[in-house]
Amino acid sequence: MELSSLTKNAYLSIYISHSFLCANLAYTEGSKGYFLKDKSFLPNNLEVFTDSEIVEYWLNYFRTLEKKWGWSLLQRPKVSTGGIKVDFLPFKSEGSGVFGCKVSVSKNNVNYGRIFESLRKFSLNIKILGISKDSDQQLLEKFADSLGYDDVLLMDLHSRFFKMARVEKKEDRSKKNLSNVHLLDYDFNHIKVRWGDSRELLNLLNAPKYKTFLSKHVPSNLMSNIWGNFLQSPVFKTDSELLRDFVRAYITIQLLSLCSDNPRISRDFAVKPGKNLLWLTGDLVDIPDFKELLVAIIDGLQLRGTFDIVLDADSLIYTFGKAFSMGKNSDEIFFTKEMFLPKFTMVLAPDMDLRNDSRKAVFHGTLFSRKEKSTEVFAMSSEITQITIREPEKMYLEGKFIKNAYIEKYRKGVEFQCFEDGITWEQIVLDCRIKPVTYGPNVRANNIKFNMWLSGEHYS
Repeated sequence: MELSSLTKNAYLSIYISHSFLCANLAYTEGSKGYFLKDKSFLPNNLEVFTDSEIVEYWLNYFRTLEKKWGWSLLQRPKVSTGGIKVDFLPFKSEGSGVFGCKVSVSKNNVNYGRIFESLRKFSLNIKILGISKDSDQQLLEKFADSLGYDDVLLMDLHSRFFKMARVEKKEDRSKKNLSNVHLLDYDFNHIKVRWGDSRELLNLLNAPKYKTFLSKHVPSNLMSNIWGNFLQSPVFKTDSELLRDFVRAYITIQLLSLCSDNPRISRDFAVKPGKNLLWLTGDLVDIPDFKELLVAIIDGLQLRGTFDIVLDADSLIYTFGKAFSMGKNSDEIFFTKEMFLPKFTMVLAPDMDLRNDSRKAVFHGTLFSRKEKSTEVFAMSSEITQITIREPEKMYLEGKFIKNAYIEKYRKGVEFQCFEDGITWEQIVLDCRIKPVTYGPNVRANNIKFNMWLSGEHYS
């Protein structure tokens, strides 16, 4: 008998983070599939909801998903003396029913216990799991192994909460077998920080060290108003240049602080031999532009070398990361890499033996296509150059660093396939700023630096 997870199937998985809900409904048929997605913030006053109000909240939430997706999920609620009970429609065909529903709740949510118990009362058909340090370790180890990466760093970034978790593959030399083949194991590292009320965050943002990283000038009272409004009415995306600048600076300074508290969490990431992956999720990742976010991550972690990066704004790693890692053994749904994985970005951050005032071409390469004419690309020192890959399955990059710029792994040159083993790279980014990167001494100086850093778009 063929497993349900390997045939035509639909599965609903919801992740409740520190501050928001992320629902992903996966539909697969043979080797094809797609996701239906939804993100919404949790109510600020969930802790004061009565039992009947929170049940009504869940009922309205699932009905909203049905309406948005055009997908029938719930049977008619059953009302009894014990309250409302809800069952899910069994999966029949595309648009009707699901094979199962799982809700994963972060234990860092201040209302974790309330959410867990209310979902249990709402429906006996929901599989409810807690997300903790231990579950992060198990997930990342399986995830890294499934993708073929030696070092995976997960960053979960929220307005009031940051978490970093990392697995690094190691050889366990204490467990040799007779053929001298070493058993592989992982080192795990973890750190998190949670801030309290809005006043605590506003005091933090008014500190001199925070203003050192801003590139937009704004009076302190206006900055407090912008942040206060954001914390009270958060958004996933914004057109406000000021808010984007605040969030970028906020991410930078908080990562610097976390890495100071736990230096091992990012030490030697991207410079160690092997394949390195940085997986970003949380409600802040879509607010800055991609280059702005990359600046915050690289400078906050003080990265150099080479790594791949994924922006997972839909929390796929928490909704379906385990199912993907289990492959055909999953009891939920089966994904290939092409079906599950978001697009990747390759980042190259070379060391450079150049003066800070130097501005020279430090990388020259060619983006080849099996279909179109090849394109020459180059990168300048003091800039971040972003190379867009139009058709990854048909393109590859060859090039080399020059003018005393180098990455140890690519001393002899860069040869890079833009599609390999089910993974698609949609862009290549070269951070050729002189290391260590310096900010200040004031906002005006930072503005000039950012205009130069973000200007790299060099094609011939």
